Amino acid sequence: MAKHHGESSKMGQAGPLSQAIASGLQVQTRSQTTGAAQEERDSEHNEREVGYSPRAEEAQSDAPTEKRSHKERLSTVETRLDVLEASLEELYQGQGRLLGVESSQEETESQIDRVESLVDRLTEDTKDSVRHLHEVMAELTVKAKELYKTGVNGLLIKIAESGGFRLNARVLDQRTKYEVRGAIFFYSKE
Repeated sequence: MAKHHGESSKMGQAGPLSQAIASGLQVQTRSQTTGAAQEERDSEHNEREVGYSPRAEEAQSDAPTEKRSHKERLSTVETRLDVLEASLEELYQGQGRLLGVESSQEETESQIDRVESLVDRLTEDTKDSVRHLHEVMAELTVKAKELYKTGVNGLLIKIAESGGFRLNARVLDQRTKYEVRGAIFFYSKE
């Protein structure tokens, strides 16, 4: 059996706290007293924020020799409840706005992550494309140098060979006659 604060460790005997409660005395622990003092300070702070003071209302309604009626007390309690309800509603609304902001922030962070991922992928694709373009340019440069060395005759021969055609070429009076599949082309160096 767990021993609780204020209980006696001896079976059958009640401790001082249990005896005081049993006799009808109201007993507060140190933490309850501290909590009550904190609630009092919070109440004063809320009164300043809301602009409502139950103490001021009590002071106005309490004449030194008069006692307040049950209706007056009920009215005071209802007013306090209304103030508490309004404060609680503001708290819930504030909490809802805070949760909405947190949710929105998470969505924004998720979108930023997706955009960063897309940018990374695009960067890699661009690097690959640039590498490929450099390779193609290198190949074309080599081919262009070869064609420049062989001249137009070499160009026509390479074109014909790449298409699988047989090329017949003859030089006639400063012109070269090319025949590819029955078509005749002339080229002159002028």
